[in-house]
Amino acid sequence: MLSSAAHAQPKPAPATEVDPNDPWEVGKAAYDAGRLDEALSAFELSYKQTKRPRALYRVGDTADKLGQSARAISAFQEYLRLVPAAKDRPFVESRIRANEVIVAHSPPPPPMAAQPATEEMSADAPAAQTPSAPTAATAASPSSSSSGAGPVWLWAGAGVLAVTAIVVAGVLMGSSSASSTPAPIRGNVGGTIQTLGVP
Repeated sequence: MLSSAAHAQPKPAPATEVDPNDPWEVGKAAYDAGRLDEALSAFELSYKQTKRPRALYRVGDTADKLGQSARAISAFQEYLRLVPAAKDRPFVESRIRANEVIVAHSPPPPPMAAQPATEEMSADAPAAQTPSAPTAATAASPSSSSSGAGPVWLWAGAGVLAVTAIVVAGVLMGSSSASSTPAPIRGNVGGTIQTLGVP
């Protein structure tokens, strides 16, 4: 037989339902569950709708935990501006200073990449702004390497041309020295007629 004490145990409280239309309640539930991105969005919406300083404090606290230092600083400063006599002012000021140190020591953002030129340039744009067409030399040859040696194919082509010129010059010189020009024959008209190499 069960004792009366067993019947006297309190029942666990049912989980409270979160009103999905109340961003404050949604933010608190998401914050407690560790869904900080969702909580931050909900607290920002709550402040936007109600202008309650406590929602702004929650924005700063959640942004701080997410590592969004600039957003945390902004929210905490606005919170202290709205509630200058806040009891938690020393703590909030300490969070502002800590986030300011983080922002001061953060690396600067990388420079933005150059935007590609659009084809929709106006017809009256000055000619100086349009890039000039590449010359034959720049279009035909890629840029040289950083060592200044130039591309390999350029040197190979120059070598082939030099060898070809030497071979052609040698053939021409050899053929001209092998066959000597015969002496001219005197004709009866007082001029000279050069033979065509017939022996």
